[in-house]
Amino acid sequence: MFTHDPVIGSPTLTALLDSRDSQSA
Repeated sequence: MFTHDPVIGSPTLTALLDSRDSQSA
């Protein structure tokens, strides 16, 4: 789904994970 992008991949995945964590908790 997501590729190892140094600009889009990292920040995007991190943001999505953070959002999910916030909603879950």
